[in-house]
Amino acid sequence: MHKKLSTPSLRRLRDMMPRYSINYHQALRVAERQASRLARTWEAEHRAIREADISSLTRMTILRRPCPGTSITDCPSGVSRYEQGRWIVWLNPSETTSRQRFTLAHELKHIIDNGAAHTTVYKQLTPPEIEAVCDHFATNLLMSRHAVYHLWGDGLRTPESLAMAFHISVNAMRRRMTALGLPTDLDEPSVLDYTDAFPATPAPDTLPGHFFTEPPNTTFPGVAA
Repeated sequence: MHKKLSTPSLRRLRDMMPRYSINYHQALRVAERQASRLARTWEAEHRAIREADISSLTRMTILRRPCPGTSITDCPSGVSRYEQGRWIVWLNPSETTSRQRFTLAHELKHIIDNGAAHTTVYKQLTPPEIEAVCDHFATNLLMSRHAVYHLWGDGLRTPESLAMAFHISVNAMRRRMTALGLPTDLDEPSVLDYTDAFPATPAPDTLPGHFFTEPPNTTFPGVAA
């Protein structure tokens, strides 16, 4: 019988980080392990990761408005800050729902890494590399290797059908499939068992073309929790 995994605490996720300085490729592997642990816990092979899942890990308030000191025209995609006993995450309201969801997952990695990670573990990393690690975490949380292969095996074999199931843009899913060694040019299969996983309309195709290597788009004040 399938036994549901318990959701790891923020401390448990932080405990998955080493206590010594690591290089960029090691940081990517740690981020993938953390994201995969959460994705398996939240049964990402059966449903899309929800905003409520992410916010349940810690006391968090999500604000869809420009962060302090910016306007709608110059605010970054997301900013996270610890204030008065809780995390505040600002998301750029001018960006699409799928983009905001990715940014929230990206900010979750910053929250997990808060404190020792930036002063000790990430000493060898440049700021762009730290941002890329957070992007890698978000990718593996919202489109985990296990979940993509699971749904692929169950018949969802096009970028369009998988994008709808994961609530991700089609271009982002196409790149994820390529990274996982899955073909992206198969004909649309007939799928009867996953209609509940599909949103009413396809996820907008708006994530940037350089999805996996985009430059830093998120500032993080590094205020210790």
